Amino acid sequence: MTGKDPLRIGEGADAEGVVAAYLKAHPQFFVEHPAVLAEIAVPHVTGEAVSLVERQVAALREQYRRLENKYRELLTIAAQNDDLRRRLHQLTIKLLGSDDIKATIATLYQALMEDFRADFVALKVFAAPRPINGEPVPEFLGHEAAEREVFTALIAGMHPLCGGLEPSQRDALFGAARGENGSAVLLPLARRRWSGVLGIGSFDPRRYASGMGVDFLSQLAEVVSQIIDPWIAD
Repeated sequence: MTGKDPLRIGEGADAEGVVAAYLKAHPQFFVEHPAVLAEIAVPHVTGEAVSLVERQVAALREQYRRLENKYRELLTIAAQNDDLRRRLHQLTIKLLGSDDIKATIATLYQALMEDFRADFVALKVFAAPRPINGEPVPEFLGHEAAEREVFTALIAGMHPLCGGLEPSQRDALFGAARGENGSAVLLPLARRRWSGVLGIGSFDPRRYASGMGVDFLSQLAEVVSQIIDPWIAD
């Protein structure tokens, strides 16, 4: 091939770029030159040569498969979200049906373990409760409770935390014997007069993964905060 040959456009990456740019700029090229298209063969991963059309069809099928899988994944997530909203609604009704704080907390624990697959639950309220027949409420620790320091950053950020817990957080909520290798959700609770934290734990390290959606968890924290607030001492 001589230096004047119009097909000699160089070698290497520059030549590939010129060819690619030309084909992009002239999308009708293979329509106008079907013989060229018929002669093109693209190496397959198996080592066999396939036509460009076959390669394009295979690529489109793979793209369709990925889109179909993504669509199914979105449908599954939507169904799960609908189920979570239904459970949250039912939990809210249960909590509103009690006029006793100790019974309300017991209902909360039971519902989270039965309806939300928790293995253990703990509530810590850093405030004093209103007088309740002279009976102590162990979940109310007071404003100056030492445990509050462990959750200062969580409460300040007001953002649910999912995944593995730091040992200090785990011990303050559940005790050293629980959840050592599991996973948990920490929900910051707060109103103007008080703050607190709700912990939902599992022995399964994958139950409450760090990538878990937080919209539902934030709604749950809001419901619990609203239920607790009337029981805070003035």
